[in-house]
Amino acid sequence: AYEYVSASSLNQRQAELRTDKEQRGANSYPNNIFTSCYYDYNNAMVPTQSSDAGRGNQVRWDSSSSSSNTFESRHLRPCIVMDRLQSATPGTDENLYTVLLMNRPGLRQHQRIPKHKSPFIVTHVPRRAIQFSDKMYTTDQHLNDAFRHEIGLPDAPYPAIWKDLEPH
Repeated sequence: AYEYVSASSLNQRQAELRTDKEQRGANSYPNNIFTSCYYDYNNAMVPTQSSDAGRGNQVRWDSSSSSSNTFESRHLRPCIVMDRLQSATPGTDENLYTVLLMNRPGLRQHQRIPKHKSPFIVTHVPRRAIQFSDKMYTTDQHLNDAFRHEIGLPDAPYPAIWKDLEPH
């Protein structure tokens, strides 16, 4: 049976992310969830670096150029977690990840990853830059048993001209 889990609840309790390979079979995330990454892609600023592993264009997450506006929703895009790395920073246990970035609808042309740069892979992405997102029309308000109730309003505050429609 399908049990609904919201993206926000997973974001609060899931510290370590599963890779795409680890999600195969019974260990997958719920069907209503996908992973998203904060990444400020600017076509003019991204260096082209071919991966020797045959993985397409690959760049390393640059924490020095990641400003606070990197973590705005306009920079959120679908991604697939491909690999998990242990942090090299002493005193921290935050995992770093290798992700495959994708475009989402609504991005401006200069923010879109061009087809000739696909697949576009970013390594050493911190956990805080990856979050779970709800697929469209799968949040709890769209559940079959979601509570809905009519809001009744008195006729008094509305002018008579607004109430000229015939009842259905």
